[in-house]
Amino acid sequence: MNKTLGLALLGVLIIGIVGVPQTATTPRAAEGVLLFDNETGAEAVRLGILFDGPIIICKDDIIAFGGEAATRLDMGNRTAWIDAIVLPGGTLQVSYSGDARVHSAYWVSTAQEKNRVICRWLIEAVWNAGDLDLIPEFITADSAFHGDGLIGELPGVEGYTAFAVSTRTAFPNVRFAIEDMIAQDALVAIRASETATHTGPLMTIPATGASITSRAMIIYRFVDGMIQEGWIQTDALGMLVQIGLLPPMGPPVFGWGTPSAAIGVPGTLEENKLVASRDPSEIWNEQNLAAIDEIIADEYLGHYDMGTTIKGREAYKAYVPGTLTAFPDFHITVEELFGEGDLVVFRSTASGTHLGPLGQIPATGNAWSVSVVVIRRMADGKIVELWQLNDMLSLLTQIGLVPPLQ
Repeated sequence: MNKTLGLALLGVLIIGIVGVPQTATTPRAAEGVLLFDNETGAEAVRLGILFDGPIIICKDDIIAFGGEAATRLDMGNRTAWIDAIVLPGGTLQVSYSGDARVHSAYWVSTAQEKNRVICRWLIEAVWNAGDLDLIPEFITADSAFHGDGLIGELPGVEGYTAFAVSTRTAFPNVRFAIEDMIAQDALVAIRASETATHTGPLMTIPATGASITSRAMIIYRFVDGMIQEGWIQTDALGMLVQIGLLPPMGPPVFGWGTPSAAIGVPGTLEENKLVASRDPSEIWNEQNLAAIDEIIADEYLGHYDMGTTIKGREAYKAYVPGTLTAFPDFHITVEELFGEGDLVVFRSTASGTHLGPLGQIPATGNAWSVSVVVIRRMADGKIVELWQLNDMLSLLTQIGLVPPLQ
């Protein structure tokens, strides 16, 4: 379940630097004063700060040396966002009252970068450090989170907090590392790795002492600088296998594996979206296997569920018919599509009917429908790498291979 939480690092933000990605900054501190130097090499326009305790800042006590006066201050209990132009080499002086210290801070240049920093704070400070009191700083009271078959629906701050408490009770030393973070408009996707030790009760499952490695993909939707909705996809099946509740379901590979070294020209985001969308629509839904040569790179590397790795276009050509034999009516419905740079994110629903053998599993005739998150990396007009998480626990439960956990 924790796998789901793979969101980001820490952070105090400075939304500044035009054309410069979010940049961490460490303040120089004197009594009651913080000095943030703009060492980004570009004009900074916003700063975000996360404190380790309550703090009070007044806009009139913010001074830009080498810049312009602050135009806006948004204060939370332990966070501050300051809009102020600070020229390269300039300094933003922030006077404050309280005993709290800076946990982290960032200069940022766009709303998307601000969203990314909030995701980092949520992962690093809340999940990794266990500071659950910060959750209301980042998540709206009426938010909704849609988990996989093990997590379920999490309504509002209360639901999210209860999930965090139960996760950290079962895995007190849980740590998430961000592998990729992709932001476009109001959406942020995170691909994360997780490590933990099962030293507390997990629902009705007593502690086993087992160490686990797992994967998670999370998508957050922001509204007015806070998280309003989220989708959490974890490798719940792999986690239950590692703690001994279920027998092995594939190779004992539970991490993301070594990324591909293949490089190439990524193309524009719109071009990447168009080509990446041909995989689910043409290859899978239309079962047009002839399109594989046009869409999949020769050096393709796919990181799939249950420890499956597909290396090369020819291996992909063998993989697709095997899946379609098990599920002849296999269909993917894309719910959300966005991206950044050479990465394209798909939030989808996959469905089918188990009418043929799935490996050693004979056909059951059962229909199934599960959530899926996929990230495709593009190079030279083709898909060169893919990371995928299906809700495999739900799929195997629906076809009758795994008994319901409840």
